[in-house]
Amino acid sequence: MFYTVKFNATACNAMSAARPRDGRNGLRDTLIEAGIALLEDAGIGGLTLRRAAARAGVSHAAPAYHFDGLQGLKNAIARRGFELFLAQLAQVLARPAPQPFARLLACNLAYIGFADAHPGLFHVMFEEADHGRDAGLRQVAQECHDVLGMICAPFSGGDAALAPAVWALTHGFAVLHLGQARPDRPLPAQDYERHLRLLLADRIDAAGR
Repeated sequence: MFYTVKFNATACNAMSAARPRDGRNGLRDTLIEAGIALLEDAGIGGLTLRRAAARAGVSHAAPAYHFDGLQGLKNAIARRGFELFLAQLAQVLARPAPQPFARLLACNLAYIGFADAHPGLFHVMFEEADHGRDAGLRQVAQECHDVLGMICAPFSGGDAALAPAVWALTHGFAVLHLGQARPDRPLPAQDYERHLRLLLADRIDAAGR
């Protein structure tokens, strides 16, 4: 099975509580949380500024004071999604995994599991967000990329193409599982591990398994 940490409004609120909040920032966070809740309930088609405002219990005009249109809200939601995913990766990395392959596999299964548990949010993070318009979003996405580079490093042997190849495999599995491309048989963790081993081949032994 996949490593997943199912979050909800309580988890989002806990992360928001760690940030300094005044009235303005507090409402902005509330709108982001409302947007994530809409994605959880109805997918990308359910996300609008008016619905986010209604979900947050504020006026329809309120989002305009915090976001540059719907795209601005999507960017903020994507940033929160990457933050939540980084927190999940931190949990996985904190578990005992002395072998490099076990650590890589656990993190990548967490990636697939995150997409499976939160398809609407995952879609916004990778398909709807405009990373070029939001420096904070770019930074947290880069932090996720850096984690991938770190867990791939024992296998790379200086080959810069390895981490992108591992990401392509992992993201592909996530999207296939998300889209139920094989409704006759879900994509189990064993399938992913087999493909990852094929990709890494003799690099696993060289890294000390």
